[in-house]
Amino acid sequence: MDDQSLLKIDELVFTVRLIYETIHFDEPIDKTAEKMFRNLGLQNGAIENFQRMMWIHHREMLQRVNEGHEPPTVHSNPWESQSIFLTRVTEVQEWLRQNGIEPAAVETFIRESK
Repeated sequence: MDDQSLLKIDELVFTVRLIYETIHFDEPIDKTAEKMFRNLGLQNGAIENFQRMMWIHHREMLQRVNEGHEPPTVHSNPWESQSIFLTRVTEVQEWLRQNGIEPAAVETFIRESK
């Protein structure tokens, strides 16, 4: 298995925040990542491949979220457009395949082209 994560620090921070907001969807928290993600025409499930990579290389970050630790809100989106995000998804999916992990399809989580 490849020793290195493809994810950049801003992608990690954003992904952790989006996962936290997804888990706590019915709580009155500031949903900064979700708003930005939806502005790209994406639903939260589109982040699944990033989460799969995080379980391999950044598990402690996800475990903290699962334990209830609230990560900082985000103020910028690491992907400037839906197409840039989908390019990164393709790269992460390929890495997952090469390392024996089934990637997730994201097509059902794309709401509109932005």
